[in-house]
Amino acid sequence: MVAQASVDAIANNLANVSTGGFKRAVTQVESTTSMQLYRIQTDPGQVPGQATPGKPSIVPVGPLGFGSYVYDTPTVFDQGGLQATGNPLNVALTGPGFLTIQTPQGVRYTRQGDLVRNPQGLLATTNGNLVLGNGGPISVPTNATISFSPTGQVLVDNVATNQLRLTELPTRPICGPKATAASSTRAPDRRPRPRPPSTAVTSKRAPQTSSARWST
Repeated sequence: MVAQASVDAIANNLANVSTGGFKRAVTQVESTTSMQLYRIQTDPGQVPGQATPGKPSIVPVGPLGFGSYVYDTPTVFDQGGLQATGNPLNVALTGPGFLTIQTPQGVRYTRQGDLVRNPQGLLATTNGNLVLGNGGPISVPTNATISFSPTGQVLVDNVATNQLRLTELPTRPICGPKATAASSTRAPDRRPRPRPPSTAVTSKRAPQTSSARWST
């Protein structure tokens, strides 16, 4: 089971090597509790140097382990490398934080920055989810020059029209990967904190980056 889980995690990481913003998963393994074995003899007999005849003896043999099991398969949120694309709608975040997107399942968070203009003229992810700004969905006019400031301002012909809604989740391990490379919180009572405007945004995208527990 442990070997299969490790192979599955590695295979998934390799399958997403070209997915922008993808975060790899690792397999955390924990050993099970061991037990101590003893050799118990109720009648030691007459062997010289052993216990007195008629007295029981208990001789330790050693510990017996029951193997190990997969404790968790957490996502690694290390900062990935930045790759220039030449596409003005591609962005990448440096440091913590996520882009906030609107999906059919509700608000989700992603670091996948290869954004596009959808048919309605709004900024969206490649699978059609709207990218949210502090003023709601972000308009990207067809005949305008679009750029992003280092603090996440959306510039249309060098005029700020919106601000990317950058969200830092209070505890990143409560996130889980989705098929769309977005993340959803598993603890709805923990409200995300808006990122301060110091988070850098560039016209690049982020490719995959590449206890007695141990990780594989």
